[in-house]
Amino acid sequence: MTALPGDSGMWLYFKTLTFITMFVTYLFFWFTLILCTTNAFFLFNANDNACPASCECVTIFNLQEVDCHGLTSVPSGIPSNTRILDLRLCDLTSVHVDQLINVTDLQMFTFREALNDEEFYNLTTLQLQNLFQINIVDSPLSSVPQLLPSYIIELSLVNTSLKTLRSGSFQNYQKLKMITLWNCQLVHIESGAFDDLPALISLDLHDNNLVDDSFSPHMFRENRVLQSVTLNSNKLTHVVSNLPDSLTDVDYYNNSITTLQAWAFKFTPNLTTIGLQQNNIKTIQDYAFDGLLKAKEVDLSHNEINTVSNYSFSGLTGVTKLNIRDNNIKNLEKEAFSPFMSLRELIIDDNQIAAIEDFTFQAMASLVTIDLTNNKLVQITNNTFTGLHSLQEMDITGNVIQNIEPEAFISLKSLRFLRIINNRLERLQPEVLNNVPAGTTVYLGGLNPWKCDCHLRWLREAVDNATYHIQYPNAMRCATPMKLAGKYFSDLNPSDFVCT
Repeated sequence: MTALPGDSGMWLYFKTLTFITMFVTYLFFWFTLILCTTNAFFLFNANDNACPASCECVTIFNLQEVDCHGLTSVPSGIPSNTRILDLRLCDLTSVHVDQLINVTDLQMFTFREALNDEEFYNLTTLQLQNLFQINIVDSPLSSVPQLLPSYIIELSLVNTSLKTLRSGSFQNYQKLKMITLWNCQLVHIESGAFDDLPALISLDLHDNNLVDDSFSPHMFRENRVLQSVTLNSNKLTHVVSNLPDSLTDVDYYNNSITTLQAWAFKFTPNLTTIGLQQNNIKTIQDYAFDGLLKAKEVDLSHNEINTVSNYSFSGLTGVTKLNIRDNNIKNLEKEAFSPFMSLRELIIDDNQIAAIEDFTFQAMASLVTIDLTNNKLVQITNNTFTGLHSLQEMDITGNVIQNIEPEAFISLKSLRFLRIINNRLERLQPEVLNNVPAGTTVYLGGLNPWKCDCHLRWLREAVDNATYHIQYPNAMRCATPMKLAGKYFSDLNPSDFVCT
């Protein structure tokens, strides 16, 4: 094989191959989509006569959609089998029931209100049995409109000027199951604002200006089936304490939370998914997650956590995925991961971990994937990974590992992929890799400064005949001795590895 020049040779090879694969897949996807959409376009128009002027009529995934732009009124001649009508690019001066009554299959209707005068779109008498969703976008609305069909089950207000969500805002829409109030400049929510919504399942308050005091103590007293709350991109500094106990999913992405207090989720014991990524969390108090026996996925990535104590994750016995990527973690107490008996994926890359105590992972018998890349690990001992009997993929790339003890991987009976790229390994004892299962793919390239003498001849021989597979030997480069410096394993023979 031809050697790759420079320290970045392996990465250039990876990136080039990946780019070509993704590019070909991308072209094939779009060619297929365009072909299907083009055929659907003609089929839709053939069956329903001409599409209205200034509109596009297409069928995608068996849904007939009409998108219009530049109009000042709802166009006539909309095909009756239209499922999606999108008028967000129109400057409508009015919307009348008689303009929509013949679109009998209509399910989703999106429009832009430019006048902040709901009299111009009184749709209370519109009777379309399939219509379930209305979206109003880019509007100066200062309150929830009251003249929409009462039977809709999904309502989205996007880019409006609500600022305050008042009590009784949804009294005319008691069948609503999903509400999205995205970028509505919300600062305050009056007590009772959601009282008229007994069927509410999903509430998205993404990208507003909500603070801790925006939520009154009994805000969700009537929402006994609410399952999902999205609070992304607000200004919260604490977890909201009064969410209903029916909740299964909550997302606090991109707020200003600094501390997860003890028993922070005690009123929401049915949570399965918790998103806390990209806050400013520095501290997880002991027992912060206690009581969340149904939790399956916790995301704490992109925060500033520096220590994980023995009780930081107490109670998370059912979690299958934990993401604590890109924090400032320096210290992992020995029992920090003991609750995770069901964990299958642990993502802990891009932290500051220099050492892991022996047996730290011993309770994690279900773990399948662990990512420890870009930390500051110096050594892997015989007991660093003890107990990981189900582990299939390990990545310890981008650390400063200088030594791996002979039986470091002996307990990894299910291992399939092992990445030790870009560390500071000069030598490696044969037992280290002889203890991995047959067929395991091993990556050892990158910046490891291999000392290619007689003590490492075995590794060059292993490239050709080991029961495991050493991937990309053309990315494994000798640093010493001088006569072999800069040469890749793929360009050398075992006989070149000699001691003088």
